[in-house]
Amino acid sequence: MSDYPGLFRRLAAIVYDALIVTAILIAATAAALLARGGESIEAGTLWFQGFLGIIALAYFAGSWRHGGQTIGMVPWRLRVVGRDGASPGWGRCLARGVLAPLSLLAGGAGFAWAWIDKERRTWHDLATGTRIVFSAPGRAQQPSPPTAP
Repeated sequence: MSDYPGLFRRLAAIVYDALIVTAILIAATAAALLARGGESIEAGTLWFQGFLGIIALAYFAGSWRHGGQTIGMVPWRLRVVGRDGASPGWGRCLARGVLAPLSLLAGGAGFAWAWIDKERRTWHDLATGTRIVFSAPGRAQQPSPPTAP
């Protein structure tokens, strides 16, 4: 099996993570409401949208930085790595967390790019110098770095 997983595995992991992030954001909303003494938060409130965005970004970037996997990536045996095959640094993880939704919001074109790229990289992979790799059971957790083009 290729070290570079197909788009189906990536999208399946995204669905899993969407459920996790939804639960985290519900808990964050409850915490914000408690901090406001139960006073409602008006729809479209900029500070609240930013707060939830930071919470979601922290989940993804923190997961990728520490272990290279989100909870949704674990059952699909996916891992984010840098060019050297190790977990990427904070800067790359944060940039990836900001750019990945843009790949999706561009009509999915950023993700569809994985069908064209020989290493199945998406736009946010290319922009951040990261990639998603597949590790089958019994294989090394970090595959060898890719060959030069």
